[in-house]
Amino acid sequence: MVCALGELPYHIQVMVMIAMCLGLRISEIRALQWQDFDLKGRILTLTRSIVGRYVWNGKKTGASEDEVFLDSKLVSVLEDWRKQCVETPEAWLFANADTKHPVHGDEFRRTTCDQRVKRSDCKELAGTAFGKR
Repeated sequence: MVCALGELPYHIQVMVMIAMCLGLRISEIRALQWQDFDLKGRILTLTRSIVGRYVWNGKKTGASEDEVFLDSKLVSVLEDWRKQCVETPEAWLFANADTKHPVHGDEFRRTTCDQRVKRSDCKELAGTAFGKR
């Protein structure tokens, strides 16, 4: 049986859509801040990633910034998510409600993805950035 994206919590739906539409790694998704987006111009500028608890400015290789063009449907999802996400001083897209820091990858997988994959028909997410085997 195929997993319906709508069965997942909304913040995970948004992460999955970003990953699928833009091909970003979980480390890049966790590091997204609202200032990285020009939603009117439909452009995302990638400038950082998060590995463990460390923010790496300059992405994985330290290379220059990359610009990614956004589909209008993804822009609509992001505009909706902006109204619902946890507000933080650094404007992280995906922040822990208590700490206001970006969600930690291990914690994110352990508390959200692994449980969701085990409880649902979302077995195809196992072994991806959104679940473990």
